[in-house]
Amino acid sequence: MDMNRSPQDEIIRLTPGVDPLLRSAFLTGMDPDYFSLYSAEAAADHLRMTSRLGSDRLVDWRLIPSPDGTASLSITAFDYLGEFSLLCGIISAFGLDILSGHIYTFKGPAEPRRELNAKKRILDLFRIGPVKGSTLSGTLPDLFGELLKTTLSLLDQGKLPEARTQVQLRVVEYLEKIHSSFMG
Repeated sequence: MDMNRSPQDEIIRLTPGVDPLLRSAFLTGMDPDYFSLYSAEAAADHLRMTSRLGSDRLVDWRLIPSPDGTASLSITAFDYLGEFSLLCGIISAFGLDILSGHIYTFKGPAEPRRELNAKKRILDLFRIGPVKGSTLSGTLPDLFGELLKTTLSLLDQGKLPEARTQVQLRVVEYLEKIHSSFMG
């Protein structure tokens, strides 16, 4: 990063293809601590993820494994009632432990004829690790992504109870798997 540029200027430089109204909403709507915790490169990546949200893509996520066996998990989506607890449930349902996290919400740009863009958006950033006997590899990313999409689709349709049921069923499956491994 050019030392004469602010982090926000660097984010603008790194995101030329992002809608300027969304970029402005992101830069002005994020908590000030966000820009001290994350590099301009990471923030630009988060902004690009957020820019991909739309009626056909209600969630975007990225899992970046670390050599120590943990991973960074970034999730961006539109903001819904009960969403954070469901996201934490989904993470737990796959045998993952939330080691730390930062959650952010910002309002998208208000644009005529594009009501979806004005909705609040979330950016939830976690450091996760596998619970003993679990792994961050294999089919986890595909299954995790599918449950995220299904859950967010239900929330978008106003079906919070159904979304909870989907996550609860996955948690029960995981707990039954653990129980059977203990029972031999």
